Amino acid sequence: MNESRFVVGAATDVGKLREVNEDAHGYLRASVGEVLVVCDGMGGHASGDVASKLARDAVLGSVLTAAADSDPAAVLTQAAAAAQARVRHASAAGPDRQGMGTTLVCALVQGQRATLANVGDSRAFIVRDGRAQQLSMDHTKGQQLLDGGVISAEQLASHPQKGVLYMALGQMSSEPVPHVVQVQLVEGDYLVLCSDGVYDCMVPDKLAALSSGVNPAYAAANLVRYAVEHDGKDNATVVIGRCLDVDRPVAAPVPLQPRAAPVAQPPAGSAEGSLPQTAGAAGSWRALTPYLLVAAVIGIIVGGIAV
Repeated sequence: MNESRFVVGAATDVGKLREVNEDAHGYLRASVGEVLVVCDGMGGHASGDVASKLARDAVLGSVLTAAADSDPAAVLTQAAAAAQARVRHASAAGPDRQGMGTTLVCALVQGQRATLANVGDSRAFIVRDGRAQQLSMDHTKGQQLLDGGVISAEQLASHPQKGVLYMALGQMSSEPVPHVVQVQLVEGDYLVLCSDGVYDCMVPDKLAALSSGVNPAYAAANLVRYAVEHDGKDNATVVIGRCLDVDRPVAAPVPLQPRAAPVAQPPAGSAEGSLPQTAGAAGSWRALTPYLLVAAVIGIIVGGIAV
């Protein structure tokens, strides 16, 4: 495969218990490559949803201005720093924003090479030949205990510090240092970026099974729907990219209907942060919004929050 293209799909859902979706996600094609991003805001009343959108926008904006020949690891490191500065600045805007923060996981795809960076516990996986491998690093105290040999993987699953972050954007006193890794892509690979509301309720093999063999828009919707149906305590967000041979046709996606509610497709150029909402069970408002973004289309599919 001398030339490749990257097809992207995404889905998000507020879940069964939350009133606000504090996740944010986005995708764009820039001169330096194609970037995917997922952020999971923290702080609840302290504007976690604002933090995630600010970080998402800062990352995409930073990558958009990078020169085509820039080092991809440096591009993502600089983008994470821009997101940190944006969230930190916004947290000083008022008492309702103090303490807000967000995780970050992002991928920069250049042909058959993908560079990934993360801060916090939002994850990136590569799915190849029906198997999922985690590429990101969880910046949690539980993971530190596991890495240090203090606890086993089985003990980590129920450990009280499993999800306690020691690194995130905005909240911590020290500057975050993103974990950066590169991977070579082959035809058929999926890159899966997701918030903990998705991966917490499934093992990697299940994630791979729900992702494999389908259009990324279907795969993203499958993962989010499974997460909500089998857990639903948290927001659930997925962005998936698939590496395809340039000559392989891409089937047009069919709109899905989560929980018997119609899904409205966002108009061209609409903001992800203001996607149409659909009524869910028990009178709550839900949004499950799969959409297909083809890498041949240049543009940003994100929301805007000005601070």
